[in-house]
Amino acid sequence: SVNIYKAVLEINAEAITVNYNAGIGTEAPETQKLPTSSTSLTVSAAPTAPEGKEFAGWAYNGTVYQPEAVVDIVAGTTAIEFTAVYTTLISEIVDAENIIKVLPQDIAAIGLPETVEVVTVDGNADMVVTWDTTSLVIDGTVTDPQTVNGTITVADGYKLAEGVENTVSVSVTILATAPQITAITAPAT
Repeated sequence: SVNIYKAVLEINAEAITVNYNAGIGTEAPETQKLPTSSTSLTVSAAPTAPEGKEFAGWAYNGTVYQPEAVVDIVAGTTAIEFTAVYTTLISEIVDAENIIKVLPQDIAAIGLPETVEVVTVDGNADMVVTWDTTSLVIDGTVTDPQTVNGTITVADGYKLAEGVENTVSVSVTILATAPQITAITAPAT
């Protein structure tokens, strides 16, 4: 079996093999052979991340290391494999739908969305948004549209692409009374 052969090879190795797995990226550093007496190693350079992704570091034993980090080697180690970790870049934040309400009892009754949609190379995702409603007037004295700004909480594994801000806004109109239908006109035939 290939796995048994590999295990025997590693046990009988006269060097510590350090491998870099670029995963979905390209141009991983070449495999290194270190003397078995080595007590640490310096992590190699980053691979090339695919479109819409950014290299986040090399994962090994539950820790993510950046290039040039120094990693201690446990005595008796014969093989180390670093696996590339990538974050997904958010290329766009989709604006929330405009809201029109008649004299809501409180801010919660306006129905501001709890999440907003973001666009990534992997498809769209929802991110939590926190709205700043401190200047929002809901008593009906302001009937023009009011802009409410929100801050996106970027989820783990995601990062804003260059030029994309973690803010979103929504237009909220508070009506003093419900619109009344005054006439219905049939279309001309």
